[in-house]
Amino acid sequence: TMTQVYLGDLAARASIDFLADQIAGQGFYTTMNEEYTQPSEGKTAQEIVDSFCEEHGLDEVLQASARYLVGWGNVFWWVGNPKKIEFLKIVPLEIIKDNGIKFSNDGTLEKIELDWKRQPSEIPGDELIHLAYNVLTAKPLGIGVLQTLCTPLDIDEEGEQREPFYQIKGKIHSGMAETIYTFG
Repeated sequence: TMTQVYLGDLAARASIDFLADQIAGQGFYTTMNEEYTQPSEGKTAQEIVDSFCEEHGLDEVLQASARYLVGWGNVFWWVGNPKKIEFLKIVPLEIIKDNGIKFSNDGTLEKIELDWKRQPSEIPGDELIHLAYNVLTAKPLGIGVLQTLCTPLDIDEEGEQREPFYQIKGKIHSGMAETIYTFG
């Protein structure tokens, strides 16, 4: 639902993209203390970091990650071996099965199950880095702008709820268009 709202509501998408662009900017550059001259394998520390960032496309990964964090509240980086990152890929949230994110009792990510017709069908938690934004509950998942738009609001103790905001907004848009078509 959150992805459908992101794709279908121009204002929601523009807001998320704008905020994400403010966070990630146009990438980053590295600097190094010029007094530190000890090379490693013939390279300076700055050269090693720059090489890693270029090899893994870190600028692009950070920009896409900011979008997921603002919109959905979570991003999962698949890194293979976290002790020595073999590769760096963002796991698209759209391909994770409903209830396919499994955490242990202590909040450690155990695995994510993927909903697609290719391999892998699941990724073990020790091959993932999970970044969560705005964690407000006891659950280890973050909360993004889209979750706020897609969650109904409890109004009182009797169980009355306001429908999710994206549905209210959709009805208003439809009503306005219908009025214009009818009377315009």
